[in-house]
Amino acid sequence: MDVLLSHSEDEDDELIGNTALCLSNCITESSAAVRHVTSAARDRDVIMTLLVLARDQAKPTVQHNCAVLIARLVRGHTPYLARLRELHGVEILHTVLTHFTSRRDS
Repeated sequence: MDVLLSHSEDEDDELIGNTALCLSNCITESSAAVRHVTSAARDRDVIMTLLVLARDQAKPTVQHNCAVLIARLVRGHTPYLARLRELHGVEILHTVLTHFTSRRDS
C-alpha cells in the first residue's frame, strides 16, 4: 500500500500498476484484506491518491488497475464510497475505464 500512497514521479509505472492489481485481487478474495488495506492507509487519502494515479498515469494498464482497485475498495468500505462521490470520482473512473476499453478494442 505504501507504494501507492507515497508514489513519486520517479516510481516505476509497472510497480504501481502491479501493486494496484495485487491489492485488487486480495480485496476480491477476502474482506479481511479490505480491513488490512484501510488500516494500512490510516489517515491518508487513499481514494484521492488512487484517482490521481488513475487519471494521470501514462500507461493505460496502470490507470485501469488503479481504477479497478478504487471500485473494489468502495464496495467494501462505505467511507471510501462517500469520498469517491465527494471527489466526483465516479466521473473520473467512467472516463478512465471508457478510454481503456476503447483503446483495447481498437
